[in-house]
Amino acid sequence: MCKDLVVIGLCGLFFLSGCTLMQMNRDSDARESRIPIKQQQLFSQDQQNQALMAQQKQLESQRSQIQGKENELNRTLESSSQRTAQMKAVTQQQKRKQQEIEARIRKIKAEKEALQAQPDTDAKRQKLEALQNEADQLFALPLGKGSVK
Repeated sequence: MCKDLVVIGLCGLFFLSGCTLMQMNRDSDARESRIPIKQQQLFSQDQQNQALMAQQKQLESQRSQIQGKENELNRTLESSSQRTAQMKAVTQQQKRKQQEIEARIRKIKAEKEALQAQPDTDAKRQKLEALQNEADQLFALPLGKGSVK
């Protein structure tokens, strides 16, 4: 009887260890089947990361261009303001023209200040270019005879 219990116990032990091995084998197979999925996810994330890095470089370049446009506009406006301040208006027509130029300079400065709060976009860059063109036109206006000190 004792031998029968030992045999039954050993059979049970072999059975349990066989079940454990089968479960471990299934777990291993399941893990191995997830490897290609995880590799694809990693590949997708790498591609997304590269796309984001390229977009970041593009945005940094765009921001640099916009800052350059803002600096150029500031220099032109400052030059126009200084030139206008140096004008000595002799006639009433020259005084009106000087006041007109000063008003346009203030308008351009106000629009530029309003743009600084906006995000750096192509639209902002285009608006800065338009303001720069307008400021260049102001700077190119003839002063007239005897209108500079």
